Amino acid sequence: MGYRARTTAKIFESLSGDNNSLLSYNDFFYGQDYLDTVKDGSIRSENRVLMISLDSAQLFQNKPSDCWIYIWVVMVHPPDVWHKKKYMLPGGFIPGPIKPKILDSFIFLGFYHIAAVQSKGLPIWDALRDVYYISNLFIAIAISNGPGLVYCNGFVGYHGKNSCKAMCEQKGRHKPGETHYYPALFKPHNYDHNEIDFCQVLPSSLTTYQANLQYLVVSLNATQYKKHRLEMGISKPSIFLRPLPRSIPGLVIIQFYHIMHLIALNIPDLLISLWWKTIDCETTSNKGSWNWGVLVGDTWKTHGKAIVDSTSHLPGSFDCPRQNPAEKITSRYKAWEFFLYIYGLCPGILYGILPEKYWRNFCKLVFCVQIFNKHRISTSNLQQAHKKVLKFSAEFELLYYQQ
Repeated sequence: MGYRARTTAKIFESLSGDNNSLLSYNDFFYGQDYLDTVKDGSIRSENRVLMISLDSAQLFQNKPSDCWIYIWVVMVHPPDVWHKKKYMLPGGFIPGPIKPKILDSFIFLGFYHIAAVQSKGLPIWDALRDVYYISNLFIAIAISNGPGLVYCNGFVGYHGKNSCKAMCEQKGRHKPGETHYYPALFKPHNYDHNEIDFCQVLPSSLTTYQANLQYLVVSLNATQYKKHRLEMGISKPSIFLRPLPRSIPGLVIIQFYHIMHLIALNIPDLLISLWWKTIDCETTSNKGSWNWGVLVGDTWKTHGKAIVDSTSHLPGSFDCPRQNPAEKITSRYKAWEFFLYIYGLCPGILYGILPEKYWRNFCKLVFCVQIFNKHRISTSNLQQAHKKVLKFSAEFELLYYQQ
């Protein structure tokens, strides 16, 4: 108990020094949005800061059994215990297997209760200090996987023209005659959308979001709505706009998605399908010319055996032995296995097998992922990782994209 108050006081003490900067970032409370809200008095020491987490789950492996669950986490404890059962509050359970068409209707009741408490305050007796006071609830974080965020923030899906979940100003590109947009920095041949300088992509702002949303809601008919949705990247107002006056300004556009899905599932699937030459491509692309496609034939079998043989060199705390990716990767690999396989073992095992320019690009990604997943990230490491991930993204397009 009291972790947030102690941590916040420690942070402001560090910022009051000569450098006015932090040496490291340990958790959410080190973020600028939270600290600014504390500075302006919106969040006080007696308030309870909340996180809402929404995700889907498949209950049975081989049958349609999807469901949705959301929880509330009261952030008064250290982050390493936030998701233990005794410290979380169930918000709701949404049965499946069909996806909910209007998720807001299921989570509205929980938001209504939060808003009701916010209007009058929450009486609390602190037995440790023998103090009675009126607290209030403050929603600071909303997290989910990618599809879940679309339900919450009202943005368009991954394939929209403006599909960035952080609502930056990078626009997607599509192939002639198709409606599926892809994020790409560099301009394809015979394309009318100029190249994008990743150093000049602006972060989102609440003012921009509100202006874009207003442009959407004034649509006069369905045709105009679809046009405005395409241009703005917003499909509907977010449930976080009302009735929650006590939340971090701009919560709609600073919602977080689970890093596990991106790093441990999506990116490994992309890389392996490239190295394995299984990714879909146009008929104009000859897979025989893909010099990065090295994990084929006997090389793939040898690679899989090397992964299994590495088990004896890993600590016992790394759970069960690695499975052979050449045999199990299409059906049996879990997120933690992908993470260890791609970011722990592949940099060494692929050395000398993956051509050097692709291997060096891959190592930039590994460097960033290992830093981003630390419990405590030094400011210098974070700055280095930011530069590396920008270089990785630009290099990745130059190496793998066909313009």
